[in-house]
Amino acid sequence: MRILINIFDIRTCHISKNKSQGANPMTAFSPEGRVATRKRTLLGAKIIFNDGHSVFDCLVRNLSDTGALIQIENPLAAPNTFDLQLSDERLMACAVRWRKINSMGVEFV
Repeated sequence: MRILINIFDIRTCHISKNKSQGANPMTAFSPEGRVATRKRTLLGAKIIFNDGHSVFDCLVRNLSDTGALIQIENPLAAPNTFDLQLSDERLMACAVRWRKINSMGVEFV
């Protein structure tokens, strides 16, 4: 037995429910399940770890209140947790959530 689900109906119900609760429907049900809206950026940054003794240069390609997409030459060399210092001197503690060939996604902790 096959059960077919109309995705549009499910999304409409979900968004309608969130609207009544005061949530933003654009972020409440993003295609990637994100909670916060991302902003495209091209910020120079530094990955700092090992008590400040080790640093990797990187680029922040997008940024939100909860995390960032970081472009780095070798994401496997970065530890699972580190501090990210943006070019405007903001410093954020990060935890890696995923890695690809030359990028990684982090969540601010």
